[in-house]
Amino acid sequence: MAVCKECGIDTKEYNQNCKTCFSRKKSKEHYQQNKEKFRTEAWKRLKKRNEQLKEKGICITCLTNKAREGKTQCELCAEKNREIAKIRMKKRRENLLEKGICISCGSEKSIKGKNFCEKCLLKRRERALDRIKELRQTGKCLHCGEEKELYSEVLCEECTIKQRIKTGGSPELKYFIKITSFRINISKRLLKKLKWNRVRLEYDFKNNIIKIAPEEDINYGLLIKENKIKIKDFKEYFRINAEGKFEAVYNQDDNVVYVDLNKVESN
Repeated sequence: MAVCKECGIDTKEYNQNCKTCFSRKKSKEHYQQNKEKFRTEAWKRLKKRNEQLKEKGICITCLTNKAREGKTQCELCAEKNREIAKIRMKKRRENLLEKGICISCGSEKSIKGKNFCEKCLLKRRERALDRIKELRQTGKCLHCGEEKELYSEVLCEECTIKQRIKTGGSPELKYFIKITSFRINISKRLLKKLKWNRVRLEYDFKNNIIKIAPEEDINYGLLIKENKIKIKDFKEYFRINAEGKFEAVYNQDDNVVYVDLNKVESN
């Protein structure tokens, strides 16, 4: 009595294999011989199915949730894919670093002390310089690339705060005001943020602080001409002798600027 070599069941009709194992073996051989054909047909069916799901606005991964606007996946599936991609990229990076291979191309040896080969490093530098040039021309932040009001010449306020925290500095943004005998000179950076045309001034005798607030009534307040406010009469009335460069603290909630005359900045 013959016994099947795969499962050990008694068999007579199919020589070395039983009927079930013989069919499975034949199917496997048939697939190997027509592998490319089967793959092409499967890809066509998948493509057709995805097109139908796109028309209905359904996620092509889970086939149940509604896809995001302009996308093919729902938020849940997209988040899962992002997490999987992060893990894969992290493993790939670690493996390449251990072998001393460029983490960009994955083929050339990296430069000593760097994670990239010479070619990839040059390409990255060229791309970075082109991006900086483009962002400078359009007046966008060099860090986030968004069109926001710049705190410095290259960074917006949010990115400036992030950079300061990263380097261990103070997250508070500083603005300065210069007081002379006849006028207050507001820094262009602060003036650009305030967007005021007229202001009213208040003086705190006890703390020696000047409060600058916006004035909407055109018949009152002081006019800001360019970045200057005439304060000769104001200084004489309150007998203010302070002159120099002072730090201005902008309170965004109250929309006012406080100038502490006790803290003069050294040039």
